[in-house]
Amino acid sequence: MRSKPSLLSLVMKSMTVSNTAPSITFIDTNIWVYAFNKNQDPAKTRIAKENIRREPYIAVSTQVINETSYTLIRKSHATEHDISVLWELPWKTLVR
Repeated sequence: MRSKPSLLSLVMKSMTVSNTAPSITFIDTNIWVYAFNKNQDPAKTRIAKENIRREPYIAVSTQVINETSYTLIRKSHATEHDISVLWELPWKTLVR
């Protein structure tokens, strides 16, 4: 019997451009929200941060940035300034 893949493994899809290029991981909106939303389960935040931290190359789409920003403004009551600072900082620093 095969085990079901975890939600995280389904969301974090590894994309390899070529045989010589490094693997780039796409991290979807819910993982970023779990990492940055302070008004939720601390275990989810810890797991999300650990998974972001372990990836050497991360891809983020404009849609994910917009969705994450909207969700953080709505759920965490973040300001637009908070969001703009968040996306300008290196993510590896933010998730420590």
